Amino acid sequence: MVAGILHGLAKSVGLGDVMPTADCVRFVDNLQSESGGSTDPLVAVLLQQIGVSQVATGLLASKAATATNADDAVAYSTAAARLLGELRRCVSTVAEIRSGGTRATVVNQVVAQQNVAAGSQQIAFVGSGKKKLRKPN
Repeated sequence: MVAGILHGLAKSVGLGDVMPTADCVRFVDNLQSESGGSTDPLVAVLLQQIGVSQVATGLLASKAATATNADDAVAYSTAAARLLGELRRCVSTVAEIRSGGTRATVVNQVVAQQNVAAGSQQIAFVGSGKKKLRKPN
């Protein structure tokens, strides 16, 4: 099923001959086996989504690079960037599931700001906004 989706994506952008269904099946099978061949159905579905997202992101980026006008280029590159963000989150979720549910989280410190105004001159002091890495308990 996932191989059919990948082949459909390839056909939709004129790459059906370059990426035949048999190659799509091999891609999905290799992705599953090289990632540990999990028997967890949730992980299997996430891995399939990762594969489809990876190919779709590349196709969108390719469409952005070959767009004939700026509006199309922006639309394709924005879609590729958003899908890449979802791909990253999906990979992070698989890693979290495999590690037993532990994930390091990034916590932003409160930014201290002090404004001083005298006449037409304004001065602002902004304290450090460093990020701290905090592991869950």
